Amino acid sequence: MRSLLIGVTTSKYAYELLKDGFDYQGINLLLLKNNPSSLIKLKNLFSDYKLLIIFRDIFNNKNFESLVYKVLRKHKLAIIDLEDDLLIHRIIKYNSVLYFKREFPKNIFNKKVLYRLILDIIKTKDKTSFLNFYDTIRMYKSNIIFPFPLTYFNHRIEILSNKKKYTVSYIVSLHFKPNIFNILSRGSVWKKRIKIARLVSKYPACYVRVSSTHSYKIEHEKYLEILSSSLCSIAPHSISYDTFRYWEIPYAGTVLVAEKPLTIIPNNFIEGKHAFFFKSLSELKSIIEYIISDPDLAIKIGKEARDFVLKYHSPKARVEYLVNIIKSSS
Repeated sequence: MRSLLIGVTTSKYAYELLKDGFDYQGINLLLLKNNPSSLIKLKNLFSDYKLLIIFRDIFNNKNFESLVYKVLRKHKLAIIDLEDDLLIHRIIKYNSVLYFKREFPKNIFNKKVLYRLILDIIKTKDKTSFLNFYDTIRMYKSNIIFPFPLTYFNHRIEILSNKKKYTVSYIVSLHFKPNIFNILSRGSVWKKRIKIARLVSKYPACYVRVSSTHSYKIEHEKYLEILSSSLCSIAPHSISYDTFRYWEIPYAGTVLVAEKPLTIIPNNFIEGKHAFFFKSLSELKSIIEYIISDPDLAIKIGKEARDFVLKYHSPKARVEYLVNIIKSSS
């Protein structure tokens, strides 16, 4: 039986996000399709490899899920959960599983976090696939789940010259769908994002774009170009707390101005050195004015932030972090 690790996912999004990191570590990453031949391939993997890294999307396929449960007693698994919700899959109850969760709350009893967890449980259709409310809280307080934040998609971006085009940029979507769950979960997000847009639009040479849905998003290359051309850019929370924007802004060599994180982020940015954090609009206003008052300092911070994100938060760094935990637990 081989000990070489292999990652298995059915999601192209997950595959593309971490592919470079898996390649760097010499780990295979397999993108499975929902067909019989994929099921045979998965069976072979269980027999050939000692440890498998399974993405949570595998459990969206009942055939794959049942196969995974059958072999749990013979193999060790690592689960990567990149979903938006705070739900914990029930596979965590098996001793042979390491669980890496995209959003790991700093305080599960924070009222915002608890509210969102309750909504996640109510919204999910297949409640039997996840732990109940009390088990979820108990698991978050244990030492068997590890934080695993997002990263950025690698891109051949040319960091622009020190002559920045925008003082501050703000690019967000509202994901507007007027149903009861969206109103309950996103109502406050919609209001907050609109208030931030009004504040930012008052600054000279700003760039503000608030779209109603994902379909009105800017092309990724253009989006990175705007970020890179800004002294600073703003990353508020969405319904989820960990967003690509949080990593893309420093990746573009720009000062990150982010809403205070509610999740655990290993090697997070140092405030004042790589990023700035706010809790209120008044704090955000003070931060923006401080940054744009000294463009040379902003450019310096942006460069240091890019170096930091490339070192600690790239796809390579994410997979290296994963492998180190797996090795230390074996």
